[in-house]
Amino acid sequence: MHKPHRNVQELLHPNHNELPTQIHHFAAAWMYRPELWQNPEIIQYQFTVKGNKAHYVETSVKYVQSRADFLHLWQRNILGNTLVPPDTSRFDETDLTGNQLRV
Repeated sequence: MHKPHRNVQELLHPNHNELPTQIHHFAAAWMYRPELWQNPEIIQYQFTVKGNKAHYVETSVKYVQSRADFLHLWQRNILGNTLVPPDTSRFDETDLTGNQLRV
């Protein structure tokens, strides 16, 4: 994040413990480096200048935008602190076809 700090705790978002785990560190980067993470053109430039291919750059920019949307939805209390984890008890290998098992 390239933010001057004396302690790692200074790099965390003030609501770090309340944030969903999926956006803990993104929220801090979004808050402390808005000039980078809140501008899609700069994000695209940062990934492009490092030699990444166009499809990777496009995917990365869209991923950052989706994390930003997630953060905004959480801030507006549309998304709760805990998301429902997938119910693994509903998955049964016997439900798979032979081709799916082979893969």
